Amino acid sequence: SKSLSMRFLGTVFFLIALLIKGAQGHGRLIEPPARSTMWRYGFNTPQNYNDNQLYCGGFSTQWGKNGGKCGICGDNYSGPREHEAGGKYATGTISRNYTMGESIRVRVDVTANHKGWFEFRICPNNDVATAPDLSCFDQYLLEDSDGTTRFHIDFEVGIKEFTLILPAGLTCTQCIVQWKYNTGNSWGRDPETGEGCTGCGPQEQFYGCSDVAIRAANSFPEKTTSKTTAKPTTTTTAKPTTTTTQQTTTTQRPTTTTRQTTTTVRPTTTTVRPTTTTQQPTTTTTLPTTTTIRPTTTTTRPTTTTTTKATTTMGNGSNNLQRMHLCRGAGAYRAVPGMTWWCKINCHRGFCPRSHCACT
Repeated sequence: SKSLSMRFLGTVFFLIALLIKGAQGHGRLIEPPARSTMWRYGFNTPQNYNDNQLYCGGFSTQWGKNGGKCGICGDNYSGPREHEAGGKYATGTISRNYTMGESIRVRVDVTANHKGWFEFRICPNNDVATAPDLSCFDQYLLEDSDGTTRFHIDFEVGIKEFTLILPAGLTCTQCIVQWKYNTGNSWGRDPETGEGCTGCGPQEQFYGCSDVAIRAANSFPEKTTSKTTAKPTTTTTAKPTTTTTQQTTTTQRPTTTTRQTTTTVRPTTTTVRPTTTTQQPTTTTTLPTTTTIRPTTTTTRPTTTTTTKATTTMGNGSNNLQRMHLCRGAGAYRAVPGMTWWCKINCHRGFCPRSHCACT
């Protein structure tokens, strides 16, 4: 019958597609940098020189052996998944930090183009030691400002750039951005209409995964200023040749600036009790100094003071980067490969969740 003949021809064409060798589409997610591509952009992560061919083991493996299944980051579904948690390239290193609802730049380097389309998804995983399943990614299909979610490309090789919007209300310590490239150069049959065409039916696919973090809009550390703010105190104002002293904390105003120094004023006690003390005259040089003034009733002597422009950095918890020396994985994350590096990099950038890192 005619329908039987059509089905037979469809089977023949599919088998031919499985056997076809030669040029294939290739590409890599470069912004945010994918797990096995980060080394190309200055990260101390394992190098994968074949990071542009994470194609599910190849067309015949994906569609002939694995029934169309693929690892979430492009690994062979039935083989070792080196790009998923526990694998060689899944170090847990955060490649980019974003703000909730932000419009982000996404770039893909297509090294061998065979048309088709891209899709981008994001999964709030929050656990670098565990790989999510596809249902996590299917929650959030990223779109551009026009609401487009599937981006068709031409035959040109090179970098394809998009601006995508992060989901409103989504924050995470570890989100996984997934890039999917469904090529469109193989002949196949549309499963719904039965029509045969180039780009119909099963096609070669590529994937890439990037680890990012998304913060709430108001969660970034406050910028430091040249003004010192301390808890209940009064201030001492120093001017050339005349010193007026009241209680505890010092604010210096520059007259002649020589070299920039940093002065951190800390309260000496939590409860200030008046005492009778004589303050000794001081001379400030251009070397970095720390000045501590105890609560006093003061006898003041004239001094000659060379003042310098004071800048004060106030630290807070794990974000006090100037006091931080060593950061490593905390709790269950201590044994996770790559967590020491992850904590070192991200804590020194101001992102240091206590659930993941401990700093000394």
